[in-house]
Order: sequence, then structure tokens, then C-alpha cells
Amino acid sequence: MHEEDRAKGVLLGLAAGDKNGGPVRMAVRVAESLAACGRFDRDDVVRRYHAWFKGPPHDPEKCFDTGPTFSSVFARFDRGGCTIDDASRAAFAARPAPGVNPAHRATPLGAAVRLLPADAAVAECARSEAQLTHMHPDSAAVSAASCHLVRLLVRGRPWADAAADPLVLSGLPRPMGEGFVPRDIPLGTREAERYLSRDGAARAVFCAAVHFVAAAEGPREAIEASLAFAGPVNYCPVLVGAFSGARIEAANRALWGGGV
Repeated sequence: MHEEDRAKGVLLGLAAGDKNGGPVRMAVRVAESLAACGRFDRDDVVRRYHAWFKGPPHDPEKCFDTGPTFSSVFARFDRGGCTIDDASRAAFAARPAPGVNPAHRATPLGAAVRLLPADAAVAECARSEAQLTHMHPDSAAVSAASCHLVRLLVRGRPWADAAADPLVLSGLPRPMGEGFVPRDIPLGTREAERYLSRDGAARAVFCAAVHFVAAAEGPREAIEASLAFAGPVNYCPVLVGAFSGARIEAANRALWGGGV
């Protein structure tokens, strides 16, 4: 299987895990920006998010399922008189939430192996993209870790090797943090699951996603288990789908269910 095939699987998998529908729409806009610009263009991504926030006629759809931070930032930005970074800083001051939304929507950056061939550039772009709405350092760190994991998987790295990469490990919860699993309990084991959190904090979500991919026999099982765990908040299944999508042959994606 070629890198291009695995890269396509990232969005397909993300869609399979996204039962609420907003993260995949944001990820599509990032992917469309990459395709149109031939690189990561932060200003172009802002324009596309802003158009989606405003809805028709600026974008065919009106935004939904964005989470409160994205909505707060773009409401401020839409009123004018400030830059997107000003709006993001104001939202952070009002509610310093370490949300996972940037990691959900930025996964196409990791899949863009031809447009962004340097791994360091992917992590840098992911952090920059995260700060459009989330100034919390955890949000940026987890987005970089998620994009890097996607990148390694798209390149064909075995799961165990990719998940053990230092940059990937940097996205996991710190000791005493939400969703922290003791270091002597491997993710993917039954014992680890009792420590996982359904919270939307970026590090906790990333930890849960890595766990369910590691624990499952295949992508369908990983997504189904994560959906049963997460419930309607649907935080970790989005990443589970993206990570799984980079690992399975296109010919077998019909086995996932959900039209993938």
C-alpha cells in the first residue's frame, strides 16, 4: 500500500469515528486549503474557518459541533477590530481550556507527506494551527503529537514503533493529569482502560485514542470500542478513526462499516 492511499484513509477514518460531524468538516477545510495553496497557509485556513462560521453564502454550510472555544474565537473575530490571534488570546483569558479540537481538525497536516515532507514542519504547522483558537499549550502539544503519529503511520511505520516515538509520547497526560495511566501499565491493556477519562482535555483524549487503537484487533473494533467508551461527546473516536485510517488498505475499508 502506498503513502497516498494511507493518506486518504486518514480523512475516511476520521469520518467513521466522527458521529457528530463537526471535526471532519473542519479537517476537510484544512485539507482543501493544503490542496489549494500547496502548503500550509495559516491565513487561508482562517478564511475557510471564518466562512464556515458565517455560513451561506460565504460557505455552503453553517458551522456546528465546533466546541465553545472555536465559536467564542470566531464570534470575536467576526465582530472585527482584532486579529485571529487577539481573539484566541481573549478566549483563552476568559476560559483557558486545553481542548482537543485542534488535534481533530489538523490531522490532514500529518497526512500531507508530499506538501509537508519535513516532520519538524508538520509539528510546527500543527502548533501554529492550534493557536488559531486554542492558546493552551496542551492543545498545541497534542495536535503536534497527533499529526506526527499520523505522519509516521502514513509512511508505513508499524503501530508499536510509531506509538513509541518521543514526539508522540509527549502528547500523553503527565503524572496526576486527567486521564493519566501509570507508566507501568501499558496502553492497550484491560487494566489501563480504568484510568482513561471521557473528558475533552486534549491529553486525556489522545491517551484514550492511543489505548483503543493499541487494544483492538482492527479498525472496526477500535472505533466501536472507543464509541462505546466515549458516548455522545465523541472525543476520542475521532482520533481513533484517523489513526486507524492510516493503517488499513483501501480495499478493506468497506469492512469498517459506516460507508468507509
